[in-house]
Amino acid sequence: MIVPVYNVAGHVAACLQSLTAQTEPAFEALVIDDGSTDGSGEIARAVVAGDPRFRVIRQENRGLSGARNAGLALARAPLVAFLDGDDRFDPAFLARMMAALQETGADWAACAVRFCFPDGRGQDHPAIHGARLPEDPSPRSLPLDDCMGVVDHFPSAWNKLYRRDLIGDLRFVEGTWFEDHEWFWSLAARTRHLAWVPQPLYLHSRDRPGQITGADDERGFEQFAVLERLKPLIQATGRPHPEAALARLARRLIHERGLALRSPARRARFLAAGRAFLAGKPVDEALPPNAEGPALAVAVIDRGDALALADTLAALRGQNLPDMTVTLIGAGKPVPTGVARLPAEATLDTLLAATDSRHLVLLQAGDQPGPDAFLHMVNGLDLHGSGFAMAGFDRIAPAGHVPAGTAGYHDGWCDNRAAGADLHRTDFAGAPRGLDAAQALRLHLSTAARVFARDLLAGIGPLTVPLAHPLASAELTLRAGLAAGAVFFTPVSLARVPTRRPGPPLAPAAVTRWVKGLAIAGAATLPKGWRAVLAARLLQDEMDAIARPLPRAAYLLRAGLAIRLARLGDGGRGVADPHIRWPVRAALGVARAPR
Repeated sequence: MIVPVYNVAGHVAACLQSLTAQTEPAFEALVIDDGSTDGSGEIARAVVAGDPRFRVIRQENRGLSGARNAGLALARAPLVAFLDGDDRFDPAFLARMMAALQETGADWAACAVRFCFPDGRGQDHPAIHGARLPEDPSPRSLPLDDCMGVVDHFPSAWNKLYRRDLIGDLRFVEGTWFEDHEWFWSLAARTRHLAWVPQPLYLHSRDRPGQITGADDERGFEQFAVLERLKPLIQATGRPHPEAALARLARRLIHERGLALRSPARRARFLAAGRAFLAGKPVDEALPPNAEGPALAVAVIDRGDALALADTLAALRGQNLPDMTVTLIGAGKPVPTGVARLPAEATLDTLLAATDSRHLVLLQAGDQPGPDAFLHMVNGLDLHGSGFAMAGFDRIAPAGHVPAGTAGYHDGWCDNRAAGADLHRTDFAGAPRGLDAAQALRLHLSTAARVFARDLLAGIGPLTVPLAHPLASAELTLRAGLAAGAVFFTPVSLARVPTRRPGPPLAPAAVTRWVKGLAIAGAATLPKGWRAVLAARLLQDEMDAIARPLPRAAYLLRAGLAIRLARLGDGGRGVADPHIRWPVRAALGVARAPR
């Protein structure tokens, strides 16, 4: 075990205690105190005092790579693992990883990861982009015979166990950030498979002050030099698709680094460099430069629910996107400093005229975007040139309701089979994907986890209702989806969205009149019966907000009558969303979605 330690006084004791707790007791641990100035080395010595398996070595600061290399020069065991000084191993890490090597015959093994946040939350990740943790925790051998398969693995040095013979004389490149990538690809070139343990045995600290992964620093530009050095390494593997793998890796790394850059000017320069690097690559075309002006304007519909509005404003104060403006729409109390207000009658054109931001978001009071939500989606739009970004979200009980908590994850599609690909194979960083008319019709109608480019919204035509109208988000989503032709999509949950809006249900006749009156550019390309599908979706949502059975049944009868009188079939019988139940389908005259 090689444990680099540098200024992690608040973490190093737990880190080393996770080693002493290993169920496999036979190991040597080399703790490299890399010139710490906060007492980390002294803490480490106190924790392992008297344990002959540990050696604490003090050296002048050489950086993470230098500390790991010092450990490699001293290590004598036939197996090697790296544990960063602010992370921990699960007690079973060593035993299960050794067993995986034995069972598969592989020269190295990787395990799933648990991201550990300062507030105590944990999030498990398979350490393979786009994969899921299976129910069967047994180790398995994964082939590395295609560069596109290799690039999906976390390139981190720290969630792995290596046979020393595989490492040989390989060492980390010193004096640079992002050192793990060259290490990982050099080893991948030496072997054809990797043992994988689908259990989160490595506990990785996130959002710690001072972490490189969260640093808004000019050294982030070193990533491009690392990518250039990776080109020959990936080519040298001799595996198929090296160019596409490099492009996928670059897209992912540029996006992730962009999430850490809080300075608007630095982020703009970085994304411009990213576009230049990606130009001509297999997955991307050359993209236009960023426009001037703030990155994002956020409009919040205020319906007078003070608790819901407070939740949204608190989430906006926590955003990691610095160049953002906030506007409340609707009558209400005086607004906080720096927040504008437009009247309830404000239209989309009114909002566009009131801001010069490149991108816009429409929230309902009660929506709670996560800290990186807008930064994540805006970076994706700026990097890939799409006009529309969307993400998954968690549904929650509305403010003031009991019980609180989430009601489940939603990937952002009313029928995710319409997405045209396995949504869960999409990288955490997200990726652009085509969006035809049938897919646009299946977009979830909430705009909470959506970002729209200003130019896209300026071209979709005026909405038939003001922005504060309950149907505005549905119309905005459909119009934008039809006009965009593509969407930057990430399946990661980036927002918390109430399961229902406040106020009484909309009258069924009002819903059907609005649907029948929609005149949208591109509507001719929508599937037959699309108006009935849209009406059924809206009316199902309204009916779900009615708690008592008899009023709900009465609403269903009125909805069925309204939709039949409106004759919304458009010459065909629409196919309902999978979540629409049979009484609603029967009453509204839409077909069941195929299984």
